[in-house]
Amino acid sequence: MPFCKKITPYYEFNLSSVKENYSNWKSICTKNGRTDIPAYSIKANYNKKILKTIKKLDGFFEVCSYLEYQYLKKIGIDSKKIIVNGTAFSKKNLKKILKSGTLIIADSEEIIKDICELNIKCSIGLRCNLDYIKTDKNTFFNKVSRFGITDIEEIISFLLKYKKVNLICLQAHFSGNTREPSVFKLIAETLCEIILHYNLKNITRIDIGGGYKVSRKYWDIRDYYESVLNVLKEKQMEYLKIIFEPGNSIVRNCGKYYTTIIDIKKINETVYCIANGSIIHLPFLKGKKIKNCRIQNSKNKKEEKQYIVGSTCKESDILTELTNEPALKIGSVIEFNNVGAYSINEIPKFIIKKPKVYYLK
Repeated sequence: MPFCKKITPYYEFNLSSVKENYSNWKSICTKNGRTDIPAYSIKANYNKKILKTIKKLDGFFEVCSYLEYQYLKKIGIDSKKIIVNGTAFSKKNLKKILKSGTLIIADSEEIIKDICELNIKCSIGLRCNLDYIKTDKNTFFNKVSRFGITDIEEIISFLLKYKKVNLICLQAHFSGNTREPSVFKLIAETLCEIILHYNLKNITRIDIGGGYKVSRKYWDIRDYYESVLNVLKEKQMEYLKIIFEPGNSIVRNCGKYYTTIIDIKKINETVYCIANGSIIHLPFLKGKKIKNCRIQNSKNKKEEKQYIVGSTCKESDILTELTNEPALKIGSVIEFNNVGAYSINEIPKFIIKKPKVYYLK
């Protein structure tokens, strides 16, 4: 595929990839009459056209703030298709969200108290802190989380006093650990055990969070789905609906970033190829070597080592390192692949302006 002649730096999003990725999740979750939910975690990329693409598929969404909730409402997302996580909500905003029929998964005792004091008939979820099951050192690198509620029994006793608030969902999410399907199986097992232990008959669903590593090199969606569904079958709890919160696996491969070499310097035998873009346009990849890139064909003599660096004043602005590749030249265009997740949302206005976005349909 030839390089585009648009002015760099810019992003290119393939909306067909977004459609395909979400459709794959949805088809697996609705197979054999089940109605499990893939709720796209919009923090991965809340580009409006991406959100609208998933909306057209009758998709569900997961948000972590009132700001994100407003993004969805502005483009006409049905409130009942939104799942709200998060820690910072005013009573006023909680009231708006609950009255719209959106499921809020409470992350703290204080949020639950605020909800109860509103005296609104509603259904809520509860985020559980499951640090106590992180016993395998090879699986869990991050053993401590500040999220979720630890004293489940106390919260359940508290909620029994408020008949208008119905607890229908338990949720847990692990971050900073291995992404093997076995981790999500363990989450599902533990949430089911809590339901059985406390005889929570009103629970109709479990939410096992996100962090799925879906690719040919790692795991398939089915690996995650079946590992959790098998838990429900073993415990005879197939009546529970499973909520997944995929983000990265839906938008990662839809995004490309293009930048052009505008200057080349050699300092202390090191070649620096200066691009008109910057690593700040790919914040999720900062500090990592970006290996998945493509460069215009060059017949130049190979250079032992070249650094592609950004055009800001930060020494750390390094996009990638090339080893034994043809020497770059001014005007060479670099294409970075698989950057659709956790990039455009986090770009600061620092020295250079934000790149434009173009779309492939």
